[in-house]
Amino acid sequence: MLRRIPRMEKVAENILYQEKCFNGEGIPMDDIKGTQIPLGARMLKVVIDFIRFEKQEQSTEKAYSLLEQQRQYYDPKILAAFKESLNIVVEVPTVIIELSKLKENMIINTNLLTTRNQLVARKGQKVTETLLHIIKHCLENKAIKGKVQIIENEE
Repeated sequence: MLRRIPRMEKVAENILYQEKCFNGEGIPMDDIKGTQIPLGARMLKVVIDFIRFEKQEQSTEKAYSLLEQQRQYYDPKILAAFKESLNIVVEVPTVIIELSKLKENMIINTNLLTTRNQLVARKGQKVTETLLHIIKHCLENKAIKGKVQIIENEE
């Protein structure tokens, strides 16, 4: 019906392809896939599925997680922009280790301060050989002690 209304052809096409997956699956069953799918339809696909998942899961984070698990169905750029618009913070797995066990390329997940509150390393900083020397020196001089939280599996 929309196609018959002047200047509504693109809206009709977006609605027609709103269930079409980025990988080509879904309806309508044709050879259209990827960026050949109208932009509006690709956006609708993400939003419609998100709303459906959110109703099932009762949580924005869980609903978005389901979209991520099925990412082959969505335009990656639209999915990334949608995630940003939701302000979702993805929890990263962390582990607490002794400072003496730090190794190069680990990512520190908390600010590392001396006993005098001086910053040795900032949250998100990658451990380098130089930083290891500084930490070792601070440990020897008892300027720092204890444990540090790192992002797991970043060794």
